[in-house]
Amino acid sequence: MTHFFNGLISRLEAKQSLVAQDMLEVVDAAASNHVSHEDLVRFLVLLRDKGETEEELYGLVCAMQSRMTRVDLGTSIIVTGK
Repeated sequence: MTHFFNGLISRLEAKQSLVAQDMLEVVDAAASNHVSHEDLVRFLVLLRDKGETEEELYGLVCAMQSRMTRVDLGTSIIVTGK
């Protein structure tokens, strides 16, 4: 576990909130396999137990959006309703 990630775990254990940038870096670390599955699970459980803040969720959404890939589905798709 990196020093950065250890710091986040310590803050969550102390029930301290994170900032959006922290969440961006967590997503980057997880996507780059720089954090173990076990450490990521620990992080998420501590975050859930503390209770997520709006800023933490905002950071997570921004991080996920920055990693999205646009997919062109073309114009031939027809959506119908009942």
